[in-house]
Amino acid sequence: STSGYPDVLSEAGSDTWSGLVDLAKFEGLEGLLYCRCLEAGIEIPSHHLPQLQWSYRRVAERNCVALTKLQGLLEETSSEGLDVLVLPGASLLPLYPDEGCRPMDDIDLLVRSSQLEAVCSFLRAHGFESAQRHDGLFTGRDLTLDLHVDLVNGDRIQARAHAVRMDWESARLQSTPGMTALVLGTEDAILYTALHSLRHSFRRLTWF
Repeated sequence: STSGYPDVLSEAGSDTWSGLVDLAKFEGLEGLLYCRCLEAGIEIPSHHLPQLQWSYRRVAERNCVALTKLQGLLEETSSEGLDVLVLPGASLLPLYPDEGCRPMDDIDLLVRSSQLEAVCSFLRAHGFESAQRHDGLFTGRDLTLDLHVDLVNGDRIQARAHAVRMDWESARLQSTPGMTALVLGTEDAILYTALHSLRHSFRRLTWF
């Protein structure tokens, strides 16, 4: 967040801004930097403004399209009696100022192990195709969906199989202007987000 340092950034020189923008790009926080600067009335140097502005608008557009399409998909799976839970990061978007502040490469979804085959069949029947990386990754409708049956991919990596369990009864309904979806309970969401960052060696702040 830049909200605590408006004076420092307003007086920052070219080298400081260059380092900050490069760091924001690496961490996946360009949109958040741009938005926070606007909120705090911080003037972004003219040679950095187009890059941050473009990144913010691109992420906002992609996320808005993805969430709209995801909402339709969730309504369809619900009508089929299939339980689909939206995992972080998509479920974390309400914590940000708006959809342009957090990029998403794909959308992680949790399904019941007993319904996995049914969900996969549903996706294939509705135009999604399995990606080559692994069987649970599907692309279609301008969405990339990563299906999980547990929080740490224990089905794919056996050493993690019993590391974490989620009680479906703790799931909750989250309603936002862009999406109404079943999501993790607060405690599970915090744990999952921390584990996700650990799995990626805390390499990017956007994963945390």
